[in-house]
Amino acid sequence: MIADDPQLQALRRRYATGLAEKRSALLAQWRAWRASGHDDEHLRELAMQAHRLAGSAGCYGYATIGMHAGRLDELASERLQYGAAIDPPQLDLAMSALLGAIDSAVEDGSPSR
Repeated sequence: MIADDPQLQALRRRYATGLAEKRSALLAQWRAWRASGHDDEHLRELAMQAHRLAGSAGCYGYATIGMHAGRLDELASERLQYGAAIDPPQLDLAMSALLGAIDSAVEDGSPSR
């Protein structure tokens, strides 16, 4: 079975090890966005980080992280691509959910489905 493949397991372990770093980068960018008064430059970087995480997390078995990262990306992209008004509390909730999902995965040490 492919799930038992040692190379795939090694990739998953390496991805899991990098989750804390991904979390730190997201948090730093979110804080920069808030400190800037919600400028689009910081929001663009936050969206890019969330987009990459949304795309990669599911591939390594972290579906919950992928879902929350996708939601954060969606909210930011609505502003960046369509000029939609952004609701900072809504973005804060999406970010908190994503950080919580990452924290749970790091604490558990295993993917969430």
